[in-house]
Amino acid sequence: MREINREIWQFCVPLTIVLLLLIAAPALAYCAYVVLGAVVRVYYLEDVYAGRLWRPVRVSAAGAVLLTTLLVWAWPRAVRLLTWRWTPRLAAAAAIVAVLWNTGQFADWAARRTYKNYQASIDLGRALPAGTLVQGKLANGLALENGIRPIFIGHGFGNYIDRKERWDVRYILTYTDPEIGHEGDQIVDVLAAYPGWRIIMTFPVAETPSGHDRAALIEKRARD
Repeated sequence: MREINREIWQFCVPLTIVLLLLIAAPALAYCAYVVLGAVVRVYYLEDVYAGRLWRPVRVSAAGAVLLTTLLVWAWPRAVRLLTWRWTPRLAAAAAIVAVLWNTGQFADWAARRTYKNYQASIDLGRALPAGTLVQGKLANGLALENGIRPIFIGHGFGNYIDRKERWDVRYILTYTDPEIGHEGDQIVDVLAAYPGWRIIMTFPVAETPSGHDRAALIEKRARD
């Protein structure tokens, strides 16, 4: 009887572990996607800033699926690897690398920082009264120091469906440098829907690593 129970135990335990891993696989994949997404976006910053997220999203998703598959397949060895105890020297070395990395990033930010976006937000508030509706993803970023009401337009979401029919919104805010539609081609669709648009004023802003960019306040139609 004991031998039978032992055989049943030896069979059931691995099977239970496999079932639990399969149940936890979606959570593992999600965690892997979040971690990999933060790393992958660094290599696709231009696409991220321009709103073209399909490439970093697909790379992160593929990496998450691969990593989850490897973890489930090599679970016993993965457990030993993940529970491996670091030596004090290795832990100190890792801490030093992390500090140096973050210090370098902070120094780079301090050297490149500007107040262009802050000043542009103030200038925008002087040009438009509080409560003015303004379309464009950039309108959200430049609404912090004024009273405008931004109408965010995402790529397939966030006021996207009726973006060409908002005649109640007189203004659009977008980039002209490095190019019109830098934040996403959805704003190009909006401009194409209102062929009578004109630029009222421009602002120096810092969007790309160069920091020498410009935004434009655009009026979609002539005043009544």
